[in-house]
Amino acid sequence: MARLLEGGGLVVLPTDTLYALACSVAHRKAVDRMRDVKGLPRAKRFSLLFADLDDVGDWVGYLPPFAYRAMRRMLPGPYTFVLEAGDAVPKVMRERQRTVGVRVPACPITRAVVRALGTPLAATSLLPEEGEVLSDPGDLEARFGGTVAAVVDGGVRLSEPSTVIDLSGDEPVVVRVGKGAPGLFAS
Repeated sequence: MARLLEGGGLVVLPTDTLYALACSVAHRKAVDRMRDVKGLPRAKRFSLLFADLDDVGDWVGYLPPFAYRAMRRMLPGPYTFVLEAGDAVPKVMRERQRTVGVRVPACPITRAVVRALGTPLAATSLLPEEGEVLSDPGDLEARFGGTVAAVVDGGVRLSEPSTVIDLSGDEPVVVRVGKGAPGLFAS
């Protein structure tokens, strides 16, 4: 799997929430192809998937101590934290924005792939559209098999998207309530 990603391939991976379309963050063309596959505008934000919270350091800017403590308690888990983007985040992922979504999913498959690759994955959830269910690996293979290098079978994922919490400003903001409880950030 790491070899496919190192070569610029797109993959469909299970996470602790939904399946995600992912690629190596090091491949600009792969990031652009993710937009094309999903029909997304250039302004669409992708999250970075990490194996461990300790790997996030170079990829984010200033991380307030309260944010790090909260992330330490909540990760790995079904959360996306929006943080100031660090210099390691490729320009293709920082166009017209100064933030990046950070995830450490509680899915051993995804975390093993990220560890083997040695760099974060750029990812976007494969959310159901217009009643379409994209939770079964067989359906994902039928839909994306011709456009991705691999579909990793992690079983059927009948779940919700991650909870998104923006920690890039002075106050935490719950952007979306999903599978993870907003906990101490709920307003």
